[in-house]
Amino acid sequence: MIQRIQTVYLLLAAVVSSICLFMPLGHFEPATMGVGYRLFNFYELDAYHHISIRVLPLFVILVVQVVLSIYTIFKYTNRKRQMTLCTLSVVLLLAWYGVLVLFGYLLGHEGHTFHPQWTVSLPIVSCLFVLLARRSIVSDEKLVRAADRIR
Repeated sequence: MIQRIQTVYLLLAAVVSSICLFMPLGHFEPATMGVGYRLFNFYELDAYHHISIRVLPLFVILVVQVVLSIYTIFKYTNRKRQMTLCTLSVVLLLAWYGVLVLFGYLLGHEGHTFHPQWTVSLPIVSCLFVLLARRSIVSDEKLVRAADRIR
């Protein structure tokens, strides 16, 4: 059924990830004279308002995770697939952090220091919501199996 608690958790995960999509993640401060960057999920913006889209994988991973969370809500008839999709969603969120660390490392070699903002923590919150949804799906599956055993 769509009115279960896991629907609320998955919807909250999609909303939190969507907020993270459009908020700045932080800024890179140059160690010496130079131009700093503001980092978004889709692009980097320097002080001269030049845009670089080399951080596009961050955006793509979060968009796929948002779509996957919404898709998972409507797969309520197949709980095993829902559990698999929740696991995939958690893996995507962890991959997002891996890509963020990779970009921080690569840009750190250019002499920049990364200063994250609070929005960097939003995918962790989304991950927690997905894990709560998965736990609820597992408990529903156990309840259905127990009812089938009684029959």
